[in-house]
Amino acid sequence: MLRIPVMIIGLFMLLMLSTPSFSQTNFWERTSTEGASPCNVNTLSATETEICAATHEGIFCSNDGGESWISIRPPLSASLQPVHVFLKLDNNRFIASQMTIRSDRSLSGAGPHYSHDGGNTWSQIVPRSAAWSLLALPDGRLFISEHGPTSLGFGVGVSADSGRSWVSMIAGLGVSPDIYSVRLTPNGAILASSFIDLFRLAPGDTTWSSLGLGILSPIWTALETPNGTLFAVTGDYWQLGNGIMHSTNGGSNWLHFNNGLTDFKVRDLVLDTDGRLWAATVDSGVFVSPTADADWQPQNSGLDNLHVNDLVFGPSGRLYAGTEDGVYRSEDLSITSVQTPKAPVPNKFDLEQNYPNPFNPTTKITYSIPQAGNIELKIFNLVGQEVRTLVKTFQRSGSYTVAFDAANLASGVYIYRLRINGQFQQNKKMLLIR
Repeated sequence: MLRIPVMIIGLFMLLMLSTPSFSQTNFWERTSTEGASPCNVNTLSATETEICAATHEGIFCSNDGGESWISIRPPLSASLQPVHVFLKLDNNRFIASQMTIRSDRSLSGAGPHYSHDGGNTWSQIVPRSAAWSLLALPDGRLFISEHGPTSLGFGVGVSADSGRSWVSMIAGLGVSPDIYSVRLTPNGAILASSFIDLFRLAPGDTTWSSLGLGILSPIWTALETPNGTLFAVTGDYWQLGNGIMHSTNGGSNWLHFNNGLTDFKVRDLVLDTDGRLWAATVDSGVFVSPTADADWQPQNSGLDNLHVNDLVFGPSGRLYAGTEDGVYRSEDLSITSVQTPKAPVPNKFDLEQNYPNPFNPTTKITYSIPQAGNIELKIFNLVGQEVRTLVKTFQRSGSYTVAFDAANLASGVYIYRLRINGQFQQNKKMLLIR
């Protein structure tokens, strides 16, 4: 009989006991996939005790943090139309909206439905073609944002009776205000993100006011921090890709807020109680800005699917991410520290020589800026034609490295140019050899 020394057995047991669990080594872990569980998540919502997911397969809710899920029957079969948004007012009263989103930018939907008996029966609230988002206010009013011609017109609807009846609230929204989201601010105002602008409805007002982004892009969603800083995600469902902008003076001026963000296709923004800003992206998972003004950092350990459609804070201090393959939950954020790396502030503007040089087909360009500003880094050929824009955004002081892939360019000498606030400019040459 094979004899194993006691020391080896002891070491093996020690290793087994000291091996960290999944939740200890990863920031994210997937919620339960046993039985009826969410997949292909469109949006998430949360109450004080539950987390709910609106999905392509139906509606799912969990009262134990995602350890188990209960399926709720949607108004129509999910095989006919995916559930896009779901709001649980209490154990019996639900609102759900289903719609199909097509690649040609067309929509079809049965509109929002109301249930007073826990989802056993549903009644259509009003005929609407598509409902993008639902918002429940502390005073009991409900807001809905919509897209496409409806019985109330375009824009925003409000209900004071738990969704049984609705009136249009579109004064000040302009012409054809397709509204993608409505969000509550810390001071009780409401932000409406539209195809043409970002709007605010002050507490007690009935007319929206423009926050004047002045950009040729739709606004997908927005939020406001307790200190009044505004953040807006540019783009829409079909063409996300312009990243995030922010304003520290109530919307009078807007600047890009994309430094460290490698995926500009942002689906959602949320702010936690410690002032950290979280972003969900289509291709690169979740990013966090540790102080809502620091550079973005990826936070994806344990997140197996990086197509994230929605984020929401649920019970027990956790952040939940709705992805194409289900719902993931974070560590307990009340005990999680996300550190901002510290680096010396450069004392001068500097554009370094690319490395390697000559190169084929990729190289890296490093530059330093001693103060914040609007940065442009562009590539030109020898006759002055622009061939690539590598950077065009607001950046804080620091040193940055950008990769340049010239796989589709011919061999030859190229010029890369750094400009800051349209004034300081520095050029260098680099050689591409095939």
